[in-house]
Amino acid sequence: MRDKVAEIDGAHKEKQAQLKAVQGRLGQLRKSQGLLEQRERLELAAVWAVVREREEELASIDAKLGSMRSSKRGQLEEQAARLDERLDALSRERSELVGSPL
Repeated sequence: MRDKVAEIDGAHKEKQAQLKAVQGRLGQLRKSQGLLEQRERLELAAVWAVVREREEELASIDAKLGSMRSSKRGQLEEQAARLDERLDALSRERSELVGSPL
């Protein structure tokens, strides 16, 4: 009878050791899973940070282009006004020359 009790006790201790090993491995896996999830969150946050940075760069470039267009438009309008004035002056000169006797 004692042999049977010792055998059952030994089997029980072996099962407890196996259970403890499995629980330890499960704990490691949970920790690894948590680290993987944390890594994924950090990688995703880094990607979003780059996306936001690129969006800001694009907005800045767009604003600069708008400013350049506006500035260029102003320059072209000024140039057109000067050319109109020059054309008017040349037209007046022509009229004066055509109107005067040679």
